[in-house]
Amino acid sequence: MTIARISVVVLLVLACLVWLVLVALAATLNSSDPAGNAMSYSFAMLMTVALWVVLAVLLLVSGFDGAMPRRVGLSALVLVPLSGAAAMAAVNLLEGRADLTAKWPIILLVLVPFLLMFYAGWSFFPAWRSVVPPNAANIAVWSVVLFLSLLPWPALRSRATRDANAQANTGLQEQREKELARAENVVAFQRLTPESPLQDWLAFVTNGNELRDSAFAGIRRLARRQADAETLISQGDDLPMMELRNLDLEITPRFCGIAVEFLRKDADSFRPTTAAARYDVVSYRIERHLLTMRWLAANECDCAAAVSAYETTARLYEDSPERARFLAALAKVRGGT
Repeated sequence: MTIARISVVVLLVLACLVWLVLVALAATLNSSDPAGNAMSYSFAMLMTVALWVVLAVLLLVSGFDGAMPRRVGLSALVLVPLSGAAAMAAVNLLEGRADLTAKWPIILLVLVPFLLMFYAGWSFFPAWRSVVPPNAANIAVWSVVLFLSLLPWPALRSRATRDANAQANTGLQEQREKELARAENVVAFQRLTPESPLQDWLAFVTNGNELRDSAFAGIRRLARRQADAETLISQGDDLPMMELRNLDLEITPRFCGIAVEFLRKDADSFRPTTAAARYDVVSYRIERHLLTMRWLAANECDCAAAVSAYETTARLYEDSPERARFLAALAKVRGGT
């Protein structure tokens, strides 16, 4: 047996194996969960590329040592890459389509590789040529390959258009919902009065609310803001403490005591339950009131008890650059800088 014959046989066997794997993947492409389907789709694309590489090499070897006419060889130079691209388009069309009527692109993945493998064998092995006449093989195989290679593109274009329209409609719907939410936000804000509790005003100061500045302006005119802030903070409400420097409050000894007690309890709430706890996991949350402590200290509020509580909690975590920076920042608060 010649090297060329061995090569053709090996390539035919390899192409058959990859072809069977690809067909199996295509048939079950949407039968798993989203993550599994995505993996199957990627693997199907990989198998498609691998199969067409093998088919191209197979046709090249059989064409050199077989009976492939020159004009057919030139046609194959165009049709093999075209059919490969069409196969990838077919896999794309199969993605996300679980109903049977949408699985027609699998026909391309079944027939085109079979026809290319058959033609490579027909071209190389004389026994195959004695069964199928040359004209029948050349015309039938490459005509069907051309037809199937053109088949998925209109459907792919139509799907792309539908997806684009759906995306545009989704964008319009999201825009309408944003405009509706914005209108509702404005209406709710307009219902507020100088007698509205601080808690109602604070609903409009969260990040991203376009009425944040207007809400702060209204809060600073509230006669009840001091009493409401003390009540909310003593109840453990986090938002007034986060926005303390924007509320125009009087830092009295009573208020200072309430604020420091809140901070002390907050620090205690972050004590780790394991000896090897990582500080960077909680750093954002445990440090969120650092600016507030600085502001309180700058306004002659003694935050030593709060600073000590945060230092004690921070030292229960494993040493890290983040922890060291936080401890250094607390030391500056203690020192009044």
